[in-house]
Amino acid sequence: MTTTLFAPATDYDAMRVRWTRDDCIAFERAGVLTYRYELIDGVILRKMPVYIPHARLVRKAILWLCGTFNEEYVLDQATIHTRRDDDTYNAPEPDIILLNKPDTDVPTSQPRPEDVRLLIEIASTTPDYDLGTKARLYARAGIPEYWVAHLDKRIVYVHTNPTPDGGYTRIERREPDTLLPLNAPANAVPLPVADLLPPAG
Repeated sequence: MTTTLFAPATDYDAMRVRWTRDDCIAFERAGVLTYRYELIDGVILRKMPVYIPHARLVRKAILWLCGTFNEEYVLDQATIHTRRDDDTYNAPEPDIILLNKPDTDVPTSQPRPEDVRLLIEIASTTPDYDLGTKARLYARAGIPEYWVAHLDKRIVYVHTNPTPDGGYTRIERREPDTLLPLNAPANAVPLPVADLLPPAG
């Protein structure tokens, strides 16, 4: 008789539960999901506390974008839709959203990819995640431009040319440089990276 010391291998990936947008809405209504979160690939991620450097950068970027494009084109901390086949399991909440139309002209309660001109994430605690997982998600959605402001490295990564398979073909590091979104107004004044990021040290 053969004795088996270990149970057969279990397919843990098949056992994992991927939550959906509808699940999250039900959890909110039931009072279970009471904190700020994002849904990424079926995983509910609690949003981290926002500290002063992060909040200051968001404020500076929003003021500059509002002055360049008009405040009706700018949103912060708003959930967006993703590509249709990603949308069931994803509900990201970028730090800043620049729309390509006034928010009053967006036909849904959350912007869809075709409503978005630029997304900005402030990478204070999750730079690898913002530069990897989220970049691929936004590229698949066809978001034309995506910036990641890395607070520790004092670099802004500018992603353009999204591809459907989940990547941006052009990624530029902006250090002692300036920023200007694609198709900005002709009279737009570029934003120096040094003015956006916190002081060195």
